[in-house]
Parts: sequence; C-alpha cells; structure tokens
Amino acid sequence: MEPRSERNSTLQTTPGLYIPEAGFDARRTAIGFTVLALAWLALIAPLMIADVWDETAGLQLFRDPSSSFAGDAELIWRQSIGLWRPLPSWIAAAVIRASPSFDSAWLTLRWLNALLIVTSAGLLTLAFIRWRMDLSPHPLWLPLLLLFSSGSISSATWFAAIFDVFVLFFLAAGVLCLAQRSPSVAGILFGVAFFCKETAILLFPLIAILWSAGRITARDAVRASIPPVFLGAVYFFLRGSRIRLGSGEDIHQFDIEQFGASLLGMADSFWIGALKTDGPILLGVLVLLASLAALRSWKVRGMALMLVLLAAAIYWGMFAQWQGGIVLSHLNFVGRLYLIPVTIAILALALDGRRWVFPLILLVGTTGAALTWRDHQRFQRAYRAAYELGSSSSVSVRIDYAERPLTDGRRNLEIGSFPDAAWTFDAREAKLTRRR
Repeated sequence: MEPRSERNSTLQTTPGLYIPEAGFDARRTAIGFTVLALAWLALIAPLMIADVWDETAGLQLFRDPSSSFAGDAELIWRQSIGLWRPLPSWIAAAVIRASPSFDSAWLTLRWLNALLIVTSAGLLTLAFIRWRMDLSPHPLWLPLLLLFSSGSISSATWFAAIFDVFVLFFLAAGVLCLAQRSPSVAGILFGVAFFCKETAILLFPLIAILWSAGRITARDAVRASIPPVFLGAVYFFLRGSRIRLGSGEDIHQFDIEQFGASLLGMADSFWIGALKTDGPILLGVLVLLASLAALRSWKVRGMALMLVLLAAAIYWGMFAQWQGGIVLSHLNFVGRLYLIPVTIAILALALDGRRWVFPLILLVGTTGAALTWRDHQRFQRAYRAAYELGSSSSVSVRIDYAERPLTDGRRNLEIGSFPDAAWTFDAREAKLTRRR
C-alpha cells in the first residue's frame, strides 16, 4: 500500500481533488452543523422586534398603494432609491408587495437573510470538506466562526443588509463550484453577485487566496475570473450611468483625508466587527496581525493582506467614526460591512491557518457578536416603544431626534428636529423619554 505521506503529497499536487480521510464521519459533521445552525437561529429570534431606519423607509416605499411591483421594478432600475443594486432590491420589493402586512414583510425578509447566511455557511463547509483531505481544523470551525460573528448577527436581523447577504450567497455557491471543478459556473455566480452590491469585487482576492493556497489551479482561477470581469464591467457601466462614482450622489465620497482613519478603523475592528468604543485601541490590529501570521504560506498571507486593503478602499470613510457608547446611531448597523471580508478571511484561515488562531478569532468574534446583539436589541426596543406610543394616540406624536427623520402616518408618528416636542430619544441609553 502507498505510504500515507506519499499519498497526501500526490493528492496535494492536484488542486480540487482533495478528499476526506477514511476516518471522517460525515453524519456527525452534518448533525453538528445542524445544531450550530439551529442554535444560531434561536439566538437571533429575540432580535425580531421592530422595523427600523432603512427597513421602515423600504416598507413605506414598496407598500405605497398608488404604485405596483412593475412601478417598483422600474424605480429600482432607474436608480431612484439612492443606490443601484437591482437584484436584491427587486426581491425585497416583491416580498414587501406580496406580504399581507408591514410586520410580515420585514419579518419575512429578515428570516430570508438568516436562511441565506446559514445556507452560505453550509456551502462553504462543503467546499472546505472537499478541499481539505486532513480536515484540520475540524470543518465545523468554519460555520462556527461565520455564524457567531457580528456581521452575521447584524445582517440577519436588519433586512436592509439583504445586499451583503446575497453577495455572500453567490460567493459561497461559487466557491463550492470551484471545489467541484466547475470554474465557469463559479465565474457566472461571482459575476451575478455584482448586481447585488459593489462588495462583490472582493471575489478577486478570494480567487487569489484559493489559488495561492493550492486549492484551485491557475487555469481554473482564470476561468472563474473571466465572467465576473465582464459582468462587473457591465454592472459598473450601468451603475455609472445612474450614479457617478465618487460624486455627491454616491454613497462613498472617497475623501483622501479619511482613508488613513478608515483603514486603521477597519484593521482595529476587523475581527470584532463593531465600532463600539471612542476610537481605535489597537488591540484589534494585533489580533488581525496574529491572524495573518497564522497563515502558513507567504503567498496566502499576501493575498489576505490585499483583501483587507481592498475592503478598506471599498468602505472608504465608513470606519473613520466610532460609536463611543451611542446606541441610536447609524454605526449600530456597521456589522454588515464586515460580513464578506471576514467570511473570506475565515475561509483563508480554514484552508491555510494554524490551529491556535481559531480559539482567538472565536473569542474576539463572539465578543463583537454579543455587543452587536445587545445594542441591536436596545435599538429596536426604543423604536418599538415609539411605534406603540404613536399607534395608541389619536393625534400625531412628535419625537425630537434629528439623525434619522421619519414621517409614519400609519403609526401617527413624526421623528425629526422638533426641539419643542414632548418626547425625545436618549441616544446613549436607547430609550424613549418624556421631557418635563
């Protein structure tokens, strides 16, 4: 019989042909994944409290009785909603139109996000099992780190993150296709991801990581890259005809003065997935450097560093501010921005990392997830109190809170800059308070 060491070496020269060792228990792994998924779904269930911010705006827009789904689809295609990410926008509009009520609409979309995240974790786990013959680390490390992260918690419990979640799904499906030696199909899936969100551009460092880790051939890497290059170019051309990149209409202004602060912010918060403190404390930077050092190959390490730098460029300016203990803030939703880069980094570590790094990432990641879970619950409870107050009143209730204005006739509520209003939000404590 061929010696094990020689057999391993032979298999490792043919990327994509890795198979589990004979001792691998697929049934126990499937049961373990199911337990993790159900535990995670049970964890996020208490966060289905109330629609907030962009969710409420979407519900109001796409449940307008004076319009129809055809009108919604045209509105989305023409980029009259402030962004151009047509595929998830069409799906969200269809669900909102078809739902019998506001509450059923946002709940359906949130649970759709959650199920897509679980499915993506499953697809990536299958790809890992196919690639790693020695199955070290254990395959369940991958879904454990992904699901119990700030990015997953935030994205599953705020349906406005549907763009990030669909990108994750298409990238995960593409990765599994690469593991099954179907690079052309993978490339098409990667290309479609562009029509979900610009973050899909991170697929290129993802492909580079898989190639540098020896999991796909150079030929497969090129074949998987061609469709997204073409479809990505089509996407950015169409997007540019609606929103000029970097203009005042664009989400990102690309202010050169903010890049350094944004890069530092992302590096310091990468694994914790939140900006809760008053500013960078540099501990997160050390954890990020440790995770890069845990990679065995210098090639993979270089590609992972490229991933971080490209992610910082994509989210230029988004990590330059810190929450500083303020719960009612747009930074409450920042966790979704980590979903794609952190998932790719987890996959890189699973394929090429040393074992000691996984408990460290789990500790830091679950800390960030716990903070995100706590604050998102407080955030929603504050808004639920406002909704209940307005719904129980026979006249419109005004709340003084200028950061996110809202006019909600269905719930008799107006939120905005109303200095004389009887009610206000305590943004730090996330409470609806009555003024004396």
